[in-house]
Amino acid sequence: MGTNIKGSNGVAFYFVHGYVFFFAWIIFALFQIFSARYFKHKWETNMVFHAASGSLITFATMFWGFWAIKIKGITFYA
Repeated sequence: MGTNIKGSNGVAFYFVHGYVFFFAWIIFALFQIFSARYFKHKWETNMVFHAASGSLITFATMFWGFWAIKIKGITFYA
């Protein structure tokens, strides 16, 4: 197991990939839930935090997902 992201077996990439998805989907999703629950009295700030966190989750998912597909060599055409 090497530390090179583009290593021969890609194991290191998938560890990084897993950590990014953990932080994106667990930490930032919980942040969205808590901001919606406990910032009701400051709804302008709540919407900014909620939108920023959701955008970060979306962009991380798209970027790391497509990068994993590219490394894996999956094609969507015949």
